[in-house]
Amino acid sequence: MKKFWILVVMAMFGAACSTDGLSVEVSTPDAPAAAPAPAEATPTEAPAATEAPVPTATPAPTTVPEPTATLVPPPPAPTPTEIPPINPVSTMTVHVGQLDLGGVAIGTDATAAISALNAWFGSSHDTGWIEGCPFGGAQSERTLTWGGLAALFVDAADTQTFDYWTYEVDFATGAVIPGGPQLDEVLLPNGYDMTAAFDTVVRADSGGPTTDEVFGRPFYGGFDFVLWGAGGVGDRINAVGTPRIRFCD
Repeated sequence: MKKFWILVVMAMFGAACSTDGLSVEVSTPDAPAAAPAPAEATPTEAPAATEAPVPTATPAPTTVPEPTATLVPPPPAPTPTEIPPINPVSTMTVHVGQLDLGGVAIGTDATAAISALNAWFGSSHDTGWIEGCPFGGAQSERTLTWGGLAALFVDAADTQTFDYWTYEVDFATGAVIPGGPQLDEVLLPNGYDMTAAFDTVVRADSGGPTTDEVFGRPFYGGFDFVLWGAGGVGDRINAVGTPRIRFCD
């Protein structure tokens, strides 16, 4: 471009002076170089998809349980004395001289004995535990009665047991006390019952009239039972019981 403009000026200058024999060379500018063809675009591979990292579960904190007190089980309760079956003949029969009542032996645990006797004889009148007779060291006592039949329990040295039983009629009249066994249901040794005469039963058991006076009444103390007579009133038996009987004022 610079050359072109110089030649034009010179030509103009020469024309003003002379045109003879003058050849004018006009230089045209070089054509601009063709722009290079754009390079073929090289496809760029898209980056491979990167899998997102799987979040790792954070373990829950471990809770350490606080120590707890270990409960020590109580000692097993003592096994109660075996309870006899329910009275199969539905009577109130009492067998005198066997040192038991309704199959419940003297000395049986009170709880077991009370349950068994109520099952054998039916519901009783129960005094509950009350102040005991000091004779023999009883701290408290309890009596179950079925009419004229009575079973007595004692708490001695913190041990509650079946202590003894008695059966009696109305001492003044000889009548059976309602709610308990009848006279012929109280079976005495040697085949007798409470309808027999006092002397007859004593002779059969002892071989002779070995009686004493207790509370102003004839009394017989046998090996496994005791008797009280009415004392000249028909020679009847007023009461019978086990050899172990407590008397208190």
